[in-house]
Parts: sequence; C-alpha cells; structure tokens
Amino acid sequence: DESDENLAAILESLEDEDGVEFVEPDYYVHKNDATINDDFFTAQWHLNACINGGQDCSEAANDIDAMSGWQITTGSSSSMVLAVLDSGVDYNHPDLSGKMWTNSGETPNDGVDNDGNGYTDDYYGYNFANG
Repeated sequence: DESDENLAAILESLEDEDGVEFVEPDYYVHKNDATINDDFFTAQWHLNACINGGQDCSEAANDIDAMSGWQITTGSSSSMVLAVLDSGVDYNHPDLSGKMWTNSGETPNDGVDNDGNGYTDDYYGYNFANG
C-alpha cells in the first residue's frame, strides 16, 4: 500500500545519507498471553499460517489469525456465539461437545418445525445449501 511505499522511500533516502550505515523501521511487538492448550495447534496452519508452517507469513495470509483473536477473547464467555460456515460440524468433538449453540425452541430430529421459523430441526443451525 501507499504507506509501505512511503516508508521504503524514506528508508532508502536515509541509507543514502553520509554517516548512516544501517536503517530499519521500528516495529511494535505485542505479547500474546493466551495459553494454547490444543495439542494439534501446530498442525492447523489455518489458525496461524506463519507459526504453523503455512506458506504465506504476510499480513494478508490465508489464515484466521487465531492468536490475534485470542488477545480479545479465548471464547470462555457463555454469551459468545460463533457461526461455522462449512460442510459439517462434529458436535461430539471434545473441543465442541457441550459448547455448541442450540436453538432452544427446536426439538432435535423430530421432523417438525417446533419454533415455527420455517426451518425443520434447526437445533444446531441449518444447512442453507442443501436444506
């Protein structure tokens, strides 16, 4: 972006000055206080590509920057609701079991739209792609 180009030009200009041997920008470093308790964290490049062996360590890497999010919250709040947009979720997975949002107005797997919202058995959400 433009600010990166300006910074590069400024650094290059300073390096050309007499008596200047080396120039680099001042970086901010933030400590991540979140405790990672997932034994498989390093195998999940999508959580943090740079740490977990992904190919792209740029700011725009194709990961979810989980560690940055963990600076805000680690999800310990029972009021937090997270949407999973995927082909499926294992509700019985040890990391998810007992933590999944459920539609309290719906009775699971009874074939009835109990809450009258137009979606049958949407206890854990709804499959909008396949109905």
